[in-house]
Amino acid sequence: MGESGIWKGVEPDLAGAIKANGIFSNEPLVLARNENSDLLPVSKECSREFFELLFGRDGPLWSLYAKTGIGHPPETARHLNFIGGRMYFCKNVEKRFMRRPGPEKRFALKGGEIIEENPASLASALLIINSPFEIFAHSLDISLLPIYVNEKAREFSEFRKISIRLCEDADEAAENAPGAAKSSMGGALRAMEFSFVSSLAAAFGVRMADQSVWQECEAEKLYEYSGKDEERAIREFGFHSEAPYDISIPRLRENPSSLRLAAQPAPGNMYARWRENAKFLCSRYMCAMREAFLEVGNKAGLGELVFHLRVGELAQAMEEPAKWAKIASERKKNFDSCLTLSLPAEMVFSSGSWARLGTAGTELQGVPAGSQAEATGPAVFIDSDEDYSKDAKGKIIVSKTFSPNLTILFKGAKGMISESGGVLSHSAIIAREMGLPCVVQAKNMAAIREGQTVKIDGKNGKIGIL
Repeated sequence: MGESGIWKGVEPDLAGAIKANGIFSNEPLVLARNENSDLLPVSKECSREFFELLFGRDGPLWSLYAKTGIGHPPETARHLNFIGGRMYFCKNVEKRFMRRPGPEKRFALKGGEIIEENPASLASALLIINSPFEIFAHSLDISLLPIYVNEKAREFSEFRKISIRLCEDADEAAENAPGAAKSSMGGALRAMEFSFVSSLAAAFGVRMADQSVWQECEAEKLYEYSGKDEERAIREFGFHSEAPYDISIPRLRENPSSLRLAAQPAPGNMYARWRENAKFLCSRYMCAMREAFLEVGNKAGLGELVFHLRVGELAQAMEEPAKWAKIASERKKNFDSCLTLSLPAEMVFSSGSWARLGTAGTELQGVPAGSQAEATGPAVFIDSDEDYSKDAKGKIIVSKTFSPNLTILFKGAKGMISESGGVLSHSAIIAREMGLPCVVQAKNMAAIREGQTVKIDGKNGKIGIL
């Protein structure tokens, strides 16, 4: 289980993940990037705080799971872990605390691959005996889900109306920037709660009584305006950006040239459209938060360094600017060093060391997330903003991350391969609707070279180099 050189520079982060998930000390600890990780490749402190709150045990995701009876992790387990500025999610937390009837499931490492096993124990035996009762209790929880989802849809409609009015008033940022940043953070988290509800509704096929939450989709409007009336697109969606969750990135009203990346094809799926509307609402709050941070940066003389601070530190930074400029500068150095790191999509801690996952053998294999068609074409790598100028027509897009921005290249492309991502990500949904085969969480992608002819099977996730 060598490869220790891979972890140089991130040892403290790895040690922190082990300590925070001590409950799993008797089994391999599995960390992996997913579609949420692709929302922001490397985070600054301001964004890190947002995602820590979003995926924390008391945040909107796990609070939703607790309310609907799906599960809730204890304080001794941390779902989201930052490694080298990148978001890694603990699969053990998902396996153990996203409620599943039957025997207890754990991870084991065999032959360089992670597998699930059901350890023989009294606890497992009791779970097997009680399994019918757990299934019955779980079915009761799920039977109430449509009521809950539709109530949240009505709540979203009202919250959206109020939020749009609030976000259009920028006076608070100038008068009380730290307070404005805090309230905007709360609004952004609340908006994302509805995004999680829409995903849950999709997973269980809940029938939506209130169609207003998805019939008009803001992502669809932005995409339409970007092709017909760019001035209107900027005027109505100036709060948005190609990276809405990163408040250090200028918004459309500040950088109109980023419209091409910010405007993406909208999904037709009603749950995904509701999720897009929730994300656009979150984007409004993130824009308001950016304005508050910029105000503090201006008043404290920190400039862009202010984005290496957290919301709770803004008031202190205004009182002691020299002290916090030094702290922010050190954090910036760490952030810059993280940009140069190349970390695997998955990693496992077992027998006292860290190792990659999915590197056993040479087979190219992933998870099918698009159409079940097959496609063959030359590989084109899209891993940076500069790569978006490449011609993807007739080609297979290959990317380490599964950024939502990739959808602007789908028209004319033959298929998509990514080292990360999931079936519920924006790009996967668009790929399915466009009939494109799409393989995510692909293993051994390093074997693919730019321009090589690649064949992907959208049914079983297999990838071949011809």
